[in-house]
Amino acid sequence: MSSKKTYISATILRLQEQNKLSIEEAIKNHLTDRTIQLFESDGYDLDLIKIKHLLSHTSGIEGYADDVYLNWVDKNQKHRWTRDEQLELTIKDGNPLGKPDDTFNYTDANYLLCTEIIENVTKKPFYESMKALLKYDQFHFSNTWFPTLEPKNKETKSLVHQYWGEKNWDSYNHDISWDLYGGGGIATTTKELAQFSYNLFNDNIIKDKNTLNQIFKTIETKDGKDNKYGLGLSIGNVEGYKSYGHGGFWGTVVLYFPEMDTSIAVFILERDERILRKNVLEALVLELTLIKNKDVAN
Repeated sequence: MSSKKTYISATILRLQEQNKLSIEEAIKNHLTDRTIQLFESDGYDLDLIKIKHLLSHTSGIEGYADDVYLNWVDKNQKHRWTRDEQLELTIKDGNPLGKPDDTFNYTDANYLLCTEIIENVTKKPFYESMKALLKYDQFHFSNTWFPTLEPKNKETKSLVHQYWGEKNWDSYNHDISWDLYGGGGIATTTKELAQFSYNLFNDNIIKDKNTLNQIFKTIETKDGKDNKYGLGLSIGNVEGYKSYGHGGFWGTVVLYFPEMDTSIAVFILERDERILRKNVLEALVLELTLIKNKDVAN
């Protein structure tokens, strides 16, 4: 699920908090020679693209996860993808959309590069670094993991089936790697997802307030798009309450509501019905508002 993008962003900001990188740095400083050569061969100037551009989808990088990709995945459901394959597909399928800050273009490719940056800085697989930097042990996140990349713990709950009726998809029939490296792929429960969100926005993961506040900053692009997207974070509103969070491909979403100091995670297991996320969130926010008003009255 793409809610993982907030996890990746928080990991990058934790590394900045530790003075191991800066989101203002050029991504060329932290990519492998192979990836640098691949992107520069397609005309990307990696000295201009900063880490913050990847996190905010303002890098000018074209995406690979289009209808052609999904159709190929449909016909090759058991293919085990690598991150390098998907980066190569990014270059094969499109050219630079412009310079950084020119346009907002949401693409998983940005976050694939972020996971490579994390690995090159920490010298560990990105998912291991995430666990340590985001304090999984402290918060007892025993159900948050990356299937196929790491073994499942004995106490970890089984994965649910997720469906896409339009394509007759059942997530159990797919190798999860098609949506794994940076863009999605994280498995967790609604409880742990909401707890991660709550702890992140209450300074329990990133202690330095100035560092955390950067996650809320949007980058204005020359195309004039009102993207309402920070660093791995969608900025929205539900029933008059500001929200920060992220949705996911299959029908997942997590939102933090600062005015209520509450995080809510919702999983809809049928992608075709993912509009229900909005209905459930609105109903829960209204219910919480009634409880809040009743408490104030008493």
